[in-house]
Amino acid sequence: MDMPRTHSSTRSPCLAAARAFTFVAACAALTVVAGRSVLAQVPPVSISSVYPSSGPVGTHVTVAGSGFSATGNLVHFGQSVSLGHTTDNSTTIAYTVPATAGPCEAPKMCPAAALPVMPGTYPIFVTNAGGQTSNTLLFKVTK
Repeated sequence: MDMPRTHSSTRSPCLAAARAFTFVAACAALTVVAGRSVLAQVPPVSISSVYPSSGPVGTHVTVAGSGFSATGNLVHFGQSVSLGHTTDNSTTIAYTVPATAGPCEAPKMCPAAALPVMPGTYPIFVTNAGGQTSNTLLFKVTK
């Protein structure tokens, strides 16, 4: 008796998008089983809160949500990107409000200079290690 041949593989085609000088990707998993393709959406990364929601430069902030990677998360604050944030539980990331914000993280050579973070409202979003980008919440920098 001949058994049907089964082949299984996973591919992750990504759609690139530009956001605040940073290229990010939205990905889905394509699984092929027994000659049939099934597109499975990867659970999205999402921010539910930023606590506290305001404070001066140097404030320690907890970003809460879902879909964060254990390692390699990027926290975007205004025009800056902070690399390599980890989480113990996939639902919170600790972050410190930077003194300067620019299109890349020091000490890299940057095409534009980082500027001092002044009082005002700044967007915060997260890109996980898989390249998925969250929704955006706001943080108010005070004096």
